[in-house]
Amino acid sequence: MRRAHKRSEVVRVNRGALRDPPHNEGMTLVEVVVAIAIFFFVLTAIFGLLGATTNMSLLSNERTLLVNAMNSYIEGVRSMPYAAVGVDISGAPVPGVLSQETTQTTGGYQIAIRPTVVWVDDPYIEPGTKDYKQLTVDGTISRGGEVVYSLSMSTYIREEASAGEYIAPTIVFGPGSPAEASPPTVVGGTAQLIDAIAETTMPGARLVSMSFQVSPGGIFLRNLSGGSAHWELDTTSVTKQFYWDTTALNEDGEPFVIDGEYTITIEVVDSNQKRVYQTRRVVVDNYPPDPPTDLIANPLLSGTQVPLTWTPSMDGRSESDHYVVLTGMQVADGSWIENELVTSGPGGFYTLAATPFGRYAVRVAAEDRLGVRSDWHPSAVSGEEPVFFTTRPLLSGWYDGAFERAGKVKAWDINIALSVSPPTFPTYDLTYVLMERVGTGAWTEIQRNGTGVFAHNVSEPANNANPRTVERWYKVVVSYSDAPLGSLFTLDSNTLGPMTMPTNGTVEFPSPGVW
Repeated sequence: MRRAHKRSEVVRVNRGALRDPPHNEGMTLVEVVVAIAIFFFVLTAIFGLLGATTNMSLLSNERTLLVNAMNSYIEGVRSMPYAAVGVDISGAPVPGVLSQETTQTTGGYQIAIRPTVVWVDDPYIEPGTKDYKQLTVDGTISRGGEVVYSLSMSTYIREEASAGEYIAPTIVFGPGSPAEASPPTVVGGTAQLIDAIAETTMPGARLVSMSFQVSPGGIFLRNLSGGSAHWELDTTSVTKQFYWDTTALNEDGEPFVIDGEYTITIEVVDSNQKRVYQTRRVVVDNYPPDPPTDLIANPLLSGTQVPLTWTPSMDGRSESDHYVVLTGMQVADGSWIENELVTSGPGGFYTLAATPFGRYAVRVAAEDRLGVRSDWHPSAVSGEEPVFFTTRPLLSGWYDGAFERAGKVKAWDINIALSVSPPTFPTYDLTYVLMERVGTGAWTEIQRNGTGVFAHNVSEPANNANPRTVERWYKVVVSYSDAPLGSLFTLDSNTLGPMTMPTNGTVEFPSPGVW
């Protein structure tokens, strides 16, 4: 009995050793459910925070758009005649020319502005109850027809003093501003200084606002941080400096001011609601002009003066100031001599002084007043070929005549010497054909060679040394290839004539004759 009891204890010990330790038993269903619930609540909090952050950013942008639009509207009303400040509607407390509602679309938002104007009775002014006007502007900004933000702003507008009583304040550009010049000064970059000095000259008057604006566009100047050049004041004199970021972008990522000519207006308003301003013209230039397009050469019109034409390009909102024509002329060894020619103005044309029977390649680019250049057209960066052309050969020469008798036969014996300009570039299979036309007849081939030098003899019957009036015309047709076993090209030279029977002596053909 005692031994059996011992074996039973051993068995119990062995079963305990075969069980898994507690940390290997895994998670129960309850634990999994609790973990998922905790994770869900954490994610809900994070997404809620992200949504709130996004909504705050959108709200800030929407409020900024609405405030800017309403400020611009108020400034526009301030610049109106006092009698016009009122709403154009029957029964309005103060009638005027303001629309009941003004709308605009900015950055995908619809902004609506509704003005109200009422009379204000100032108890410190006697007599009368219509001492000045109060303008209240209610604005809403909507997207997709749903109002996302609304705002109300109010200001007082006083009638200007009469001319006999009023002395205007003064405002001038400060020494750091761009100089007034013709053509206008070129400005650009992120920190263009504009400064202004203003002061009152009428006793008791105060300066209440100052602003720097740029037109076209009618917007306040913007600095690098997006702030606008508009200040509320309560002083008799002030100097303001503002660093204008001419590259500033709006909420759509578009520049407020693109390249081109603009007018900067500095203005100040005093406590009598009198606006005084000064203007200065500038050219904003931050980016290269657009390249021109549609370059065409017309070598068939002349072998020495080749017209080039292209479609002019824009430099921002103005036409490009001038253009540069890049020419390449191929020489006998096959290499090219390049030259840059600057046009005298913004027109899309240039006449190239060329060498007869020469091979040319041309490109054109636009430049601004600072010499900043667009890409070439055709584009060298994109690997596009330039515009190639070959000028026409130049034919020149002379003729003389002698009156001869051979019994009863009388005639003029005329010797004609002609030569055509040789090519300035490598050619193959070169052939010159001399053509003659008598009167209004057809062109006829009379000689052919590979040199381009011709000696031609003509005999014309005559009576008593008086030549018969016969007009003769000459030209040369050149055929050539620009590569061994390549395709043949043909070119006509200029036309020489008319040649009539001369008196004794040498006569030079007019050169270049008729192209």
